[in-house]
Amino acid sequence: DVGRRTPPPVRFSPTPSPEPMARNGVPEFHTRPDSRGSPSPSPHPVSRLVPLPQTLSLPTHAGENAKHTTKTPVRRMFPENLCTEMSAHYRRVNCLTCSGAYLFSGSDDCSVCMWELAQCRARWKAHEKGVTAMIYGERVLVTGSEDRTVRVWEPLTQQCRKVANVGSSAVTSLALNQGTLISSVFHREIALWDLTTMTRTGSLKGHKGFVRCLRVAHATTAVVSGSNDDTIRIWDLRVPRCVQVLRGHRDNVLCVVPCPVTGTAVYSGSFDRTVKEWDLRRVSSSRKLGGVPLNLGCVRTLRSHTHSVTSVEASKGLLFTGSDDDEIKVWELDAPGEDCCLHTLCEDQDRRVAALQLQGPFLFGAYSDRMVRLYSLEVLGVSDII
Repeated sequence: DVGRRTPPPVRFSPTPSPEPMARNGVPEFHTRPDSRGSPSPSPHPVSRLVPLPQTLSLPTHAGENAKHTTKTPVRRMFPENLCTEMSAHYRRVNCLTCSGAYLFSGSDDCSVCMWELAQCRARWKAHEKGVTAMIYGERVLVTGSEDRTVRVWEPLTQQCRKVANVGSSAVTSLALNQGTLISSVFHREIALWDLTTMTRTGSLKGHKGFVRCLRVAHATTAVVSGSNDDTIRIWDLRVPRCVQVLRGHRDNVLCVVPCPVTGTAVYSGSFDRTVKEWDLRRVSSSRKLGGVPLNLGCVRTLRSHTHSVTSVEASKGLLFTGSDDDEIKVWELDAPGEDCCLHTLCEDQDRRVAALQLQGPFLFGAYSDRMVRLYSLEVLGVSDII
């Protein structure tokens, strides 16, 4: 028991079986009776509550350095209304983003879904190939794809405003900052675009490997990027140029997120199975990499995942990480040291976590089994430290 008051479970109708996509790009779903024998109120794909394993434990990770091996049992009895499955896609879900009221998901089935809490309100074919990146901001939804294009959408009407060809490879990440769209593909450069006209206005150069992830620090002009060259770079869009290089990972950096509160910390996940916390104030004035100040100030390294860390999200007091080991881990940032894992959320095998998104008291996860899963942080007992 997490020791906190558990709200009554939200009840959803059973998930309807998906059928082939209609001509207009929106799937046709048919109502069928729910558990009480009455028809479901909406023809859209809906969600169902699913139980998680009743006892979850944090596995022992014997990584490359045995001296860092930790063994911390984390055992909790979770109520069945912790997780809600959201089904509307036909293939792997790759990316998530949210506005104030809606969650958006992009999938290998070329479609985008718009969700209101756990109900799918719209689904449309957005690209010719899989949707690999998305970001919401300035009242528009921007999506990127394996078809090498970026599209700007009016999400409530599903109308495409602009289309831009981004190059010779798939889009890996997108970010927005004050009318500027920042995009990366499987290339060393980061492209800058005018969001209104979708014309290219510049680029950020410095990485020696493909750029895998982008995030914008809250209320600043700083962009954080992670790359296959095992480094993280901090860019100032006002210049624009690189102002710091963070080096410490031993393999490709797959995900990054700036601290939403202080703005002086960055969290990163890597193919080396670790999560690192960085202090941007520890930049060296004497050590440089390619003329850029080098930051070796890794505050701590979190070793618990057994496969590559693919997604990371941060709140005021918590860090959420998703991995190819089919697990989501919840870390307490204010806890001292590296032994700060509060919970481990496990799904069945072969359900790799592709992306995470926080929205109010909920955490959403995008999975390789075509599902989006909603986790209630109130039920988990951590909503007071978000």
